[in-house]
Amino acid sequence: MAAAVKSLASIVTPLNGDFINWAHMASFTDLHLRYLGPYTAPAYILNLPYRLWLLLPVDHPNPGEILNHGVFKPSISAYTYVFAMKLPMIIFDLLTAILIYKALNQITGSEKKSLIGYYLWLFNPYLLVAVEMSGEIDVIPASLVVLSLLLLCRRKMVASGLALASATLIRIYPLILFPLMLIKARRESGRSLAGLSTGFAMGILCTLTPFIYHFKAEIIPILWSLPSYGMGEISWWILEPKLSSNLPETDTSLLAFIYLLLMAAWLKLPRVNASSLMDSMHMALLPYFAFSYWNEEFLLWIVPFTTMDYALNREEAGRLAYSITFIAFFLSMSTYISVRWWLPRQLFLDPTIPILNRIREMAASAVTGIEYIEESITMISRSILAGASAIIMAGILQRNMRPILSGIKG
Repeated sequence: MAAAVKSLASIVTPLNGDFINWAHMASFTDLHLRYLGPYTAPAYILNLPYRLWLLLPVDHPNPGEILNHGVFKPSISAYTYVFAMKLPMIIFDLLTAILIYKALNQITGSEKKSLIGYYLWLFNPYLLVAVEMSGEIDVIPASLVVLSLLLLCRRKMVASGLALASATLIRIYPLILFPLMLIKARRESGRSLAGLSTGFAMGILCTLTPFIYHFKAEIIPILWSLPSYGMGEISWWILEPKLSSNLPETDTSLLAFIYLLLMAAWLKLPRVNASSLMDSMHMALLPYFAFSYWNEEFLLWIVPFTTMDYALNREEAGRLAYSITFIAFFLSMSTYISVRWWLPRQLFLDPTIPILNRIREMAASAVTGIEYIEESITMISRSILAGASAIIMAGILQRNMRPILSGIKG
């Protein structure tokens, strides 16, 4: 049922600008090596379903003629094209639910907690909009990060490194998580550390080799320019302030400072198990979304960890209190994104279907209605999100710093 709902939602929501850009970049048939900056890997991933679409017994007009910014010409060709280009996102969305179940089962051995995580991901309405309706590709690296965590917990170090490298090639943020995984591998053994490092290096180098061969000396300035050419999440996270027209200035060097403190604390832990590794990866991302500014698709990076955190710790932390925090996190996040992005874009709905066009009109009316209080809504929702994130961070620190504090008291 979930797969059917997600598939239908993906077909009738073709008008997200980011998705249209992804789709157009991936709609090529020649075999020449293409470099599209940080969008190279996503373009090649989506090129496979595009080639499969070309095999369907339908007309194959130029994608720009049937789908463009603000333009959608409905036809069997158009609907099958949209579905084909969103198919990888649907597959990885469903795959993430399975990986969350397996990861929780590996960490806790509890069928109940594993099923809670599985169903929370599968039936989260935020994900329906953020993945299937928006068509954002960030669900793919998010899924690969969970796969990497699962493989590391199963001590399949080379495969874990390969999975994390694949995620990093799509979105560079998993690079932030790599040192934390190295700490866990080092605590296992020197062999585990070598296996994880080798797998990660192999994944990166095998992908870069054809580009190095093709571009030769030009590859150095190309790689150097990546952080300022669309992979801004790393430079935003570490190097510079992020500004927004309706948000106060935030010096994101604070995030780098928090990250360094996190690394130092985790190095001091006498034992790093699978649960504390998951906590550290969650903790590394939480300050970014609590205290900085981000694009709406970036939130897909943290949702797997927040989902697993709730399933894993709600009983020990107090079911009611943790449920309120979890709901506050997602409601404030969804409110902020809706006001800033989703409603102004009329939920990306197909305007040629009368009932969906009516919903588009209602979304446009809602935007007009809240025009004068938009700034207040966004700031309140961001404040609630920061507060919920701070509570989750406090829980992570309380669970994991207890051995260190006990040692100090002793």
